[in-house]
Amino acid sequence: MEEPVSRDAILAIRRRGLDRSPGLALVALQILLALAPAGYGWFAIPPGPGVTTVLDRQDTQFSWYAGPADQSEWLLNKGGSTAIRLKGWQDVSGFTFDLSTYRGQRVVAAELHLARANGDRVTSLVASTINTDWEQSRACWRFRALPDTPWTFDHSDFSSAAFGNFGSLVSYGFSDSDTFRTYTNSGFTWVAMALDPALVQALMLDHYGLAVTDARLHLTFGGNPTVYTREQNATVQPRLLVQFAASSDTTAPAPVGGLVAAAGDACGSVVLGFTAPADPEDGAAFGYQVRHGPGADYAAATPVARWRIPRPGAPGEAQQVLLEDLAPGSNYTFFVQSYDSVGNTSAPARVDFTVPPVRPAITLAEGDLPVPDPAGRSVRMVPGVLRYFAASEVARINPATGNRIEDGYEGTGADDYKKANVVWDAAANTIALRGCRNEVVGAQLVLQRLGVSLRTVGVEVSDLSGPGGAIIPAKQHVERFLMHHVTSGASAYAEAAIPLAAPFPTTFAIPDASHNAGGVYQSIYLDLFVPSRAPEGLYTGLVTVSATELAGDPVRIGLTLRVSEIAMPDAPTFVVDLNGYGNPWAFGPDPSATCLRYFQAIHKHRAVPNTLPYGWSGNVHADRGPTLTGNGPSRRTASWSAFDAQYGRFFTRDPAQSAFTSAQGYWGPGVNTPVSHFYTPFHEMWPQSMLDPVYGFDAAGRGPAHWDALRAASSNYPTLFSTCPDLASAFPDGYRQAQRNVIGDWLQHAVSNGWTHTAFEIYLNHKYSYSGTHALWVLEECEAADDFRAVGFFHQTWREGLEASGVTNVPWHFRIDISDRWGQHYGQLDPWINWQVVGSGAAGWHWPSKRYRRYQREADRQEQWIWYGLGAPVSGRGDENARAFLQKWCQGFDGGLPYWNSYNTAWTTADDDTPCVVYAGEAVPGFGLYGGPIISQRLKQIRQVQQIIELLNLWAAAPGMNRLRVREALCAKYGQGTWDFAFGTLGEWELYRLRADLVAQLELLEEARRAGVRVYVR
Repeated sequence: MEEPVSRDAILAIRRRGLDRSPGLALVALQILLALAPAGYGWFAIPPGPGVTTVLDRQDTQFSWYAGPADQSEWLLNKGGSTAIRLKGWQDVSGFTFDLSTYRGQRVVAAELHLARANGDRVTSLVASTINTDWEQSRACWRFRALPDTPWTFDHSDFSSAAFGNFGSLVSYGFSDSDTFRTYTNSGFTWVAMALDPALVQALMLDHYGLAVTDARLHLTFGGNPTVYTREQNATVQPRLLVQFAASSDTTAPAPVGGLVAAAGDACGSVVLGFTAPADPEDGAAFGYQVRHGPGADYAAATPVARWRIPRPGAPGEAQQVLLEDLAPGSNYTFFVQSYDSVGNTSAPARVDFTVPPVRPAITLAEGDLPVPDPAGRSVRMVPGVLRYFAASEVARINPATGNRIEDGYEGTGADDYKKANVVWDAAANTIALRGCRNEVVGAQLVLQRLGVSLRTVGVEVSDLSGPGGAIIPAKQHVERFLMHHVTSGASAYAEAAIPLAAPFPTTFAIPDASHNAGGVYQSIYLDLFVPSRAPEGLYTGLVTVSATELAGDPVRIGLTLRVSEIAMPDAPTFVVDLNGYGNPWAFGPDPSATCLRYFQAIHKHRAVPNTLPYGWSGNVHADRGPTLTGNGPSRRTASWSAFDAQYGRFFTRDPAQSAFTSAQGYWGPGVNTPVSHFYTPFHEMWPQSMLDPVYGFDAAGRGPAHWDALRAASSNYPTLFSTCPDLASAFPDGYRQAQRNVIGDWLQHAVSNGWTHTAFEIYLNHKYSYSGTHALWVLEECEAADDFRAVGFFHQTWREGLEASGVTNVPWHFRIDISDRWGQHYGQLDPWINWQVVGSGAAGWHWPSKRYRRYQREADRQEQWIWYGLGAPVSGRGDENARAFLQKWCQGFDGGLPYWNSYNTAWTTADDDTPCVVYAGEAVPGFGLYGGPIISQRLKQIRQVQQIIELLNLWAAAPGMNRLRVREALCAKYGQGTWDFAFGTLGEWELYRLRADLVAQLELLEEARRAGVRVYVR
């Protein structure tokens, strides 16, 4: 009997499905079956004695391409075709095999053989089991059975049934590891791969076929590699060659331990929890049967869908299964039975549980925000000099017409908004704001010149007086900004908020050649930070407008602020990632001071400045990491001095060192609170270079320079993709050890400095097609299966360094960025990735899987998702970002990266190619050099919805609540009722009313808490 396998080996077997390439740290098949570690020995053709040939029973092609909006390819069925494709992620072929006769036997070795139907190159193969039964005549990418049967969960597709997702197993075949080959037999060219025997065991026990494609076929490589199907003829029919062990395993695994049931977060859902059992032969069980029924009869109980059931982990590992659509208020008996790789079953574990009854719907409270009523009101004015009004944070005011986008931006005469809106009452001549403690609220004061110009215009805000003599000092808590205009198309838009404070001029003119040429209307943005300890109640103050034309008789406008007892958290619970590249703060007479201003300004907007610290060549900005010493296994950190001096102040909670304290001139949310996350320089070229002649890629073979030269010219891609070694064996351990060493050093340094609240983030950005890069894969927006394998390899290596360090209290984001092929990661992200950054296209479709993925992952390796894209353009409505953010929160995302480059400054024009939301002060129009950033109105609008989401999260954290229940109440009142939780009808009024409702809801709960009762429904 073999020794029990290690936890890491079982993870490799169950989670990653790694192949048998020599040099792998975790060689799943060898450990599982105790085979010799040499290269694979291929079966003879025709097969000799002891090798069983199994022809396929059905086959078809699953076509991905564009979707789901354009589903013409997604709905394509090729079940009757004589030839199907192995075209990377675009066209995947599916096969089933009848192996029922061999159930109970142990597979020693297995191969998949496919006959090519054309001459287009196949470079490699990857195969995945399929976790759901299907029929070739009814299946397509979109549906398991046309026209509307989902593959797994609602709004799923084929990717949820394979590719390493939801219990499916994966195997790779590469020529360099002798697990892929091409040969000729009887006049036909065949491709073959050596399969991990675990896949064939799964086909015999619990899975329903293989999804197969070329692991390296990229769009730039091209071609339509095609293989014959069973419909062609038996001579070229797809087949498995299988060798079974002479002896059999008759010993069952142990039962699962500690089976418990608990109510899920949705009505009619239950979560089963248990610990994985051991198996005397394999070390761990191979799978589980899960059933439920009204009584103790296991045989009569209803089986749970295979895709819901995770693969067993290491013995003693905690695991979960989510069950849904159970009858509320009913009694159930739940069973979990383990089995080994040949089908020996344990005694079923059982637990009885009563599903909670239907809970009453949660109704969002009604806030007391008054409805704007322009009736009987007039636009405020000083005859012959100016008119004025206040506008909300999200209003986009045309500087020529004074109209909002909602009122017809290029039109005129939409004066009702100027008389009354969510922050303004012209009759009372008052700007009325509402804020929670530790929140920044804002409004715009809009001045319209009635003459040729207004000169030396000044806007001042007084201190605010509140209950019991409380004061909110304007100097520290109120900021004023002159809105600078850029053009998009034929129109001008208020965009960059230039401080009306030193070192900038504190007065301005209308029009202004530098900021609002020809402007009739000028917006002045007001930011008001509510102190964390401000007593609740009403505060009052004055806004004073002066100008030469007012002849010493300034306009005085009332300002009120109603402060709630509810407080925003210091650390954001919903991330706003301002992605960028390089060090956009590296300018000015004192770049360290410039850097400080960037981080402070963005922190004040409840976002984080996150910029890639390396370039395509692999060179790292000198201040973005430690200096290094040694090489390969001796590589370590040498000095942290430059890094600590520049960035340590953003990670610490020590008030003597933090950048976010009043001593450092910071007044705003998150005082003495570290930034939430920060890009580190770890990538394929740092801390160890891929091109190192000793420790680089394929150092023991043709050398790194050979592969780098092939990558550099697209004409060499066929050679590169067909001959390149599998990175799991091509990198010597010295390369991996250098990565482990330095990440361990980083962790130890963070602990010693108390940096335990910032998630240090690893972001792989390069693609083989980038000019000057050295990566041989698409590491961002992965395309082929081999790309995902590469990302998994690197993050596995860094995870190993983290675990070897022994540090457990420094958070890390092991990140991947994916645009459209999220579901096809072939298991290479599990269990290494914990930070998914999903493009808006993939995010808009794959988000339901997030709910289910968490039950298939280990408790200490859960993932968070943020999306990227969807940022509103300059010409977009001011509530556009709010609609996107609220939708993504409802879909379960933990934050967003709305712009691919947040720092791409263009002071005169702005469009989708320059999506800047943080403008550099290097050359401010009409001023010159300012050593800091200029924040856009769009970022202020994002801050507003981020704070609304903080209120949603506060409600979701209340006793008896959760995110699903809050989502239900939110969408019932403000949503469109669509499956994807769209908020397309939400406008300015609804946005402010939503915020008022949430504050009222939280105040109600706080009142009930003080009274010692629970209140969920109003």
